[in-house]
Parts: sequence; structure tokens; C-alpha cells
Amino acid sequence: MSAPRWASALLRRLAGPNTAEADVLVGDLEEAHCARVAGRGSVLAGLLTTIETADVALMLIRKRLRRPRLWMSWLDLKLAVRMLARYPVLSLIGTVSLALGVAIGAAAFAILSNILWPSMPLPDGDRIVSIRLHDAASNQDESRLTADFLRWRDGTNTLTDVGAGWDGERNLTMGDGTTASVYTASVTASTFTLGRVMPVIGRVLSDEDARPASPPVIVIGQTLWRERFAADPAILERQFLFGDTPVSVVGVVPEAFRFPRVAEVWEPLRLDESAAPRRGIGLHVWARLRPDATLESATGDLATLAKRAALDWPATHARLRPEVHGYADAFSRMDSEERMGVAAMNVVVFMLIFVVSGNVALLMFARAATRESEIIVRSALGAGRGRLVAQFLAESLVLSALSLGAGLALARWALRYGFDVFVATSNSGRPLSFWFQPVLPPVSIVYAVGLAFVAALVTGVLPGMKITRGLASRLRETSAGAGGLKFGGVWTVLIVAQVALTMAVPVTLYFVRADQGRMAVMDIGVPQTEYLIAEVSRDALMPRATFVQDVRAIREALPSIPGVSHATVADVLPLFAHARYVVQVDEGGAAPPNSGEGYRSAVASVEPDFFDHFAMPPIAGRLFSASDYAGPPRVAVVNQLFVERVLGGQNPIGRRVKLSVTNQGPWLEIVGLVRDVSMGFPGHQSKEGLYVPLDLRRVDTVFVTARVVGAGPGGLTAQASALRALAVKVDPALRVTDVKSLADELRITVDEIGMFVTALSVSTAWVMLLAVSGIYAVMSFAVSRRTREIGIRMALGSNRPRVVLAILRRPMFQVAAGIVIGTSIGLAFGHLVSSAPLRPLAFVGYCTIMVGVCVLAGVIPMRRALSVDPIAALRAD
Repeated sequence: MSAPRWASALLRRLAGPNTAEADVLVGDLEEAHCARVAGRGSVLAGLLTTIETADVALMLIRKRLRRPRLWMSWLDLKLAVRMLARYPVLSLIGTVSLALGVAIGAAAFAILSNILWPSMPLPDGDRIVSIRLHDAASNQDESRLTADFLRWRDGTNTLTDVGAGWDGERNLTMGDGTTASVYTASVTASTFTLGRVMPVIGRVLSDEDARPASPPVIVIGQTLWRERFAADPAILERQFLFGDTPVSVVGVVPEAFRFPRVAEVWEPLRLDESAAPRRGIGLHVWARLRPDATLESATGDLATLAKRAALDWPATHARLRPEVHGYADAFSRMDSEERMGVAAMNVVVFMLIFVVSGNVALLMFARAATRESEIIVRSALGAGRGRLVAQFLAESLVLSALSLGAGLALARWALRYGFDVFVATSNSGRPLSFWFQPVLPPVSIVYAVGLAFVAALVTGVLPGMKITRGLASRLRETSAGAGGLKFGGVWTVLIVAQVALTMAVPVTLYFVRADQGRMAVMDIGVPQTEYLIAEVSRDALMPRATFVQDVRAIREALPSIPGVSHATVADVLPLFAHARYVVQVDEGGAAPPNSGEGYRSAVASVEPDFFDHFAMPPIAGRLFSASDYAGPPRVAVVNQLFVERVLGGQNPIGRRVKLSVTNQGPWLEIVGLVRDVSMGFPGHQSKEGLYVPLDLRRVDTVFVTARVVGAGPGGLTAQASALRALAVKVDPALRVTDVKSLADELRITVDEIGMFVTALSVSTAWVMLLAVSGIYAVMSFAVSRRTREIGIRMALGSNRPRVVLAILRRPMFQVAAGIVIGTSIGLAFGHLVSSAPLRPLAFVGYCTIMVGVCVLAGVIPMRRALSVDPIAALRAD
């Protein structure tokens, strides 16, 4: 009587591919069961056999779960270096790929840590806090804190160096008469004590400087002192014009101190100590926690003062609650969900590293496959599986160490370069808060080391485990012509993903580059090189009436500059991104809504002569007249796209619309129709829009533009200098920035897109290199594994095309799948970011090139396959 079938099947299943071991275990079980049946009967024999089967099964399970012990010596590392030097191309591709991955990971983590866990680069900066009052009724912060600050300054037991101030920009006129807009802060003297600041020369501000009778003084930063005044120590003996006030410089502070955010000039804050609650100028309040205080205890301390204030000032403070935050954290104001969303970007970075590591692992696996005979011999000589895997791990550790060094150096450079580019372009040249620094913090370096170690595990352990699994059985398969080691599904997914990325990125790049090309030759109906533009802003202390008077004075004086024929003012100009608002339309008929919220339209506020300035005569109706500026805007002029997309092509004259931002305000009557001029981001699809009268009393920044006829070889340089001088003459406190031609504005935007295109191009080249190297590894491996088969086919008379097809079938399937997936992703994403049409010939051409590149990766393996001597192949191992 034989043993139960389930017992035999279980043992064979647990024994795995080792059929010899399974045969021995099942044979022993059968023999023992037969002996038990003969001596003890079938029932007792069945019970004993079940117990024995369970014991053997547990033994096999423990054996399968036991992980190979990885250990290595200096000899392994030495051999690893030799092996990497033996394959220089693979080592270079692997090092560059992992270095780029580590660089992206380290730089991204540095940026995210600056956002999520900002730290103040000041002594005990983590103890500096920001204090705010939150209005529960309006769900907004109250900034008029003069009365509250005076109480906090002397009444708290948990805070010290309580200070206050505000920041902005003002004009500083140098000794040579030139004027520059500088970032300034009006602060209490305690601010410098808070930052533990020691002046480079002179002194910092004192409480005496804030008294009304004290002479006006300022403190400047070391960078401004060095760049504008050549680090002249005699600066303490001179006076300058700060806004329209003569001031003396009393000290220079280190360049690392730019508190409260980006300040480079500090003046004393003069407060009205008799100010009523919730009256006066807007302030920021800051302080330092005492050594035994926490954020919670400081909040509780201020809450006590808030209750007292609510009793004293019930009409204004009944619903105000104090909040204390870390100083840098207070400016981000992210809730837990937003923080988790930002932190989740690390997952994307980690996945990128994993994909890159997987591709390098693919190359390592393909190379290791060529050493299969060597590995089998080492195993036969007694090397355990753990010893063999340790050798692969040693090679990957050496590769990852090289990549780590190169990646950290690249990350440092990328942070500095990206920081400068962001400040110069995306942030309009304005510096970031001084605690954002283009450096790799220690935690980011640790993170990069962790990424490199994970990459080492993926690129070393995975190939090692794969190639050392079932060595004995694979040796028998290879000797029998069965092919032995094979790629698995994971490797196929990696190859398809790489090809997909290689397609998706260039397709997206095509759309972005198309926008860039369209933007560079964009025509708005007037010569852009003839238009001089400048941004004019109100000083924080300047009365609005003065600002209105100054802007009008500049506009009226501009035509007196040689070459200037005309000037106008608007809150936004053609080729600038316009604000878009939801608009309501009267019941006279309209087209289907162009968004889920209703009708959306670009809006610009302009002076009456704006339309003449940009050659936009009325197509129907009239333009603005002086009477339209007597009160709040009640009329509007629309462009042709507005009539087409919002009004459905109907006559716009006399129709009424209302901006949602002024939902309680009056309806605007459409009085005129003009041609389309760019009212959207340059290069994008033209926008429907409307123009309304500009009310200078309601804005803090406007654009002044002048048309220059017959500019000389120097372009508009002379007129730009004259405009700056005119602004200083009109009012030294008026800030005039970004003086350039309209063509320069367009060029800057094109250059920004160009930098993005360059970054995408580098990424594309990197991904394509990985994809081609992966395909080459697959094809080389396929040829090496099928040498005997190829030789037999050639010996039996098979023609070369059939052999080539047999070799290319699997790689070409992977390439085709990647092209289809990547193209779909690229087209979908490209249409989201651009309105440029796709050129079929260009697209087909790129697909052909991509396929050609992938086929080219197999040229060497195919040549090797076709040159195989059948007799040599039959003799191959």
C-alpha cells in the first residue's frame, strides 16, 4: 500500500525545482509507509505518515525561507573594481544613470525639506517665532497690531526680544545720483538683538533712533555695501536720499542677516503709541522663546493677554485669538494634508530611483548572464549562494559609491543653478526669503546615501538572486539545449517603461518647443521693438493720491523725451499673462459656457489712449472717453474672441456683463469692439477678453509704456535711461523697475521656455540612453542564450531573415508596446500644456527614428548571430 497522494504532492511542491531531492524524499516516505502498514496496520500507519510528512514539510519550508547570508571581504571589493573596469561602457552608463537619479533625489529632498521643515540660519533660529492674531469671524489674520504689540512687548513671561515691523521696497539714491530700488524693512531695535547680530562696521539701530525727534538713519546689508559702495568704510560719514528723505548710514550688518525676509536696508519703526485697537499700519510681530518656553506655553501666555484685551476692547477683540508659530513655518501656513501632499513627492523621486536602478540591474543581469559558466563552476567548487550574491552586491556597492559622489556634486551644482534661474526668471528677479539657501542640508546628504544604498541592493542583490537560483537544474537544461537562464516579466516591464518614457518626453517636448517657436515670432499687429515698458509701483508709505499724481506726471512728460511719440498706462500689457475672471452675461443670448464655472474672460484696466497706442481702432461702437473715468467702471470694450466665444457672434454693442469679482457692483455696458491682441500667456491660444477704465486710486502697480519711433543702433537704451531719470525727477519715492522693450519681455519668456526645453532634452537623452542600453542588453543576452539554436537552424538550412526575426521578435514587441504607451501619454499631456497642432510627418518621423535607434542597438548582436559557424555553435557550452 503506497503513501497518501497528498503527502507525495506536498513534498514535491515544497522541494521546488530540485527534482532529485524530491524523488529521494518521496521514495523514503513510500518505503517507511509500507513498513508501517505491514507492522502496525493501515490506520496507525496513515497517522504516523501524516506526522512525518508534516515534519518534513516544515523542514523544507524553513529551508526555503532561510535567506542566504551576505558577506564580503576586501577581496570581493577588489574583484568588483576589476569587473567594472573590464566592462567600461556598462560601468559608465550605470554610474551616470545612478548619479543622475541620486542628484535628483538629493536636490528634490533639499527643496522639500526647505518647504516642510525650514530652519532659520541664525543663532538658535529654531527659537524665533511669529505671532499673529486670527479673526474667527472673517477667518483672516489681523495685521493692525500696534496696540497689541505694545502690550505683548512688556506683558509676556514666555517671550523675549519681542519686535515688530513691515517690509517692502523703496528707492535709495546713491552719492553719484543713481537711484536703485532696494528691499527695506522698518523694524524695532529689538530685531537685531533677536538675530544676535554684530555689525560689520558702525552700529545697529537703537530705541533712540525711533523717537520722533531723532535724525533719520538706516542700516544696510553687507552685500549692498560691497556691490553699491565698494565696501567703503567712509559710508558712515555720508548722507543719502532714502525715498524722499535724507538719511545717514549708521552701520553695516553681515550678509547672512536679511530679516524679516529679504531686507537689505533697515530703518527704525516709529509707532504711534496712542494708536487705537485695530488701527494703524499693518505689522508683523516676532519674538524669541525663552529657554524654558514652548510654542504651546507661549500660545497659552498670549491667550491670557488676549482675554484681558477682549475685556478692555470688546468691540474689536472679542473674536481675536493669538497664534504662535515657528517663524519660517508661519510663512508657509500649510495644513497637515498639504504637508502630506508635498512630502508625497518623495515617493515619486523614490520610484524614479527604483526605475533607474531597475534598468541598471537589467544591465548587470545581462552581463552576469555571460558569466553563468563561471558562476556554476564556483558553485560546484563549494561557493554558497550567499557568497555568490555577495560578489554581485560588492560590484553594485562600488558602482553606487561612485554614483553617490558624482550625484552629490551634481545636486549641489543643480541647486545653485536652479536657485539662480528661479530667482532671475520665475520669481521675477525677486530674492527668496533668506532661509531658503541653495545648499544640501545634512539630512539631504543622508537621504542621498540611503538612495544609493537602495540602488546598490536593487542593482546587486536582484540580479544575484536571479542568476544563482536553481544553478544545478539550469546546468542540466543548458547541456540538454533547453536554454537555461531567461528574462522574467519584471525585466520586460522595465524595458517597456523605459521606451515609453523615451516616447512620452519627446512628444511633450515637441509641443513645448512648438509653443516656443510660435512665441518667438508672435505678431500683435505692432512692432514690439518700438515699445518701451516699465513697471511703476507705489512706495509703502506713499499716499495713493500722490501715486496717482506721479503716474500721470510721468505719462504726460514721456512724449518730451526724444524719439517718444506716444505714452499710455495700463495694469497689464499685451504679451503678459492676464487675470481671468468669471463673467455674468445678460439675457440677450450667448454661446455655451467655456468653463464649468460659466463664462471666463481676460480683463485689462486701461487708460483712454491705450487703444490708439497699440493700433486698435474701434471695429464697432466707440472707445473710452473722459466721462467713463468719473466714477467706478460702468462700461467695457471687448475683443472679437469675446464676441465669438461668449456672445455667440451676436452684436456686442449695448450688451451688459458683470465681473464675478464685483458681483455686487454695477453691470458693465459694452460700448465698443476692437481687434484681438494677445491677452494671454505668449504662445498660447488667444484669449477672449474685455477692457475696463483704469482707476489709479485702486492699484499699487501699473505699467507705463511709450512708443519710440526711429530707435538707433542702441535700441531703446537712451529712452530707458531718460525714463528712469524722469521718474526720479517726478518723485524719488516712486519705484520704477523692469524698464525694457516689449520685445525684450517676449524674449525673456521665450528664454524661460527654452530652459525648460533644455532640461527636458537632457532628460530625454538620458532616458533614451537607458532604453537603448537595456534593449542592447536584452538582445545580446538573447543571442548568447540561443547560440546553439541559431547554429542548428543555420545548419538545417534556415535563411537569415527568419533567424533575424526570431532574435528580434521579443525585443521589438517590447519596443512597440513602449512606443504605443509612451505616445499616448505624451499626446495626452502635450495637449494639456499646449495648443500647438501635431504635425503627422514629424511624429511619424520621430517614431521611425526611435524604432531605428532600437534596431540599431541590436546590430552588433544580429551580426554576431548571422556570423555564427554552425559547427562551432554545436560545440558551444
